[in-house]
Amino acid sequence: MTETRLTFIVWFLLITLTLLGYTVGQLGMSGTGALAILLGAALIKSQLVISHFMEMKHAPSFWKWIPSAWLIVVLGAIILTYQ
Repeated sequence: MTETRLTFIVWFLLITLTLLGYTVGQLGMSGTGALAILLGAALIKSQLVISHFMEMKHAPSFWKWIPSAWLIVVLGAIILTYQ
């Protein structure tokens, strides 16, 4: 797969997940279900940006896990705050 095609697929997934969040808001969803959808989409989007656009897929393993661990800590804090 060419790099251009992969970039397009990642971009398309980012747009789709953004529209999912928009739809959740437009439907007036709230509660744990909406939180799970939005944070799940945020996690996937963040991982896509980290691995593809920040070029972390070529980094040593230690450096790959730092932004992922930070992301999990932040999303975990949001979940704890929401409860």
